[in-house]
Amino acid sequence: MPFNLLKKYNKLLEFASLSETDKKKSLLKVFERDIKDNPSFKFRTIPIYPPTSGVLGYEALFDHLTTREIDKQTRKRDFCYVRSERLHWIKYHVEENKKNFMLIFPDIDDGKQKMYIIDIVESYIIILQEFYNGKFYHLLTAHKLSKKNLKKFMNKASRIMKKPIQKASYT
Repeated sequence: MPFNLLKKYNKLLEFASLSETDKKKSLLKVFERDIKDNPSFKFRTIPIYPPTSGVLGYEALFDHLTTREIDKQTRKRDFCYVRSERLHWIKYHVEENKKNFMLIFPDIDDGKQKMYIIDIVESYIIILQEFYNGKFYHLLTAHKLSKKNLKKFMNKASRIMKKPIQKASYT
């Protein structure tokens, strides 16, 4: 179980052979280290918090980052390997450790300022929402993108940056 704490970007976390309890414990340790108990969890000096405050906020964020919605009506969620095995990528990208093939751009969506962090090579996105005039961000989501959605976000970035984004210019 502690082996997942040793994983670095772009290796995936491993938990297929773990029991449900051990899987959750392993993921929770990564989440606590990188996000919940990390006082330097910031994007460009601005602190990042879960969308709701307190302990329940972190529990809800952990649930969102490791599960996916399987029923929109009941809002039932189920464990998602693809999201979970990339949980440790969030901190790596938020700290801007990857310099090439990245798109980072702001946009206003539903009247709210959002920051998009996209790893083009890995088709991975992190979305932060600005609060209190930029005093902090909420971590809204982080997950792998389908090819169709990656193209959609690249087009969005191109419109916002007012220049075409070509494969050679992703940085």
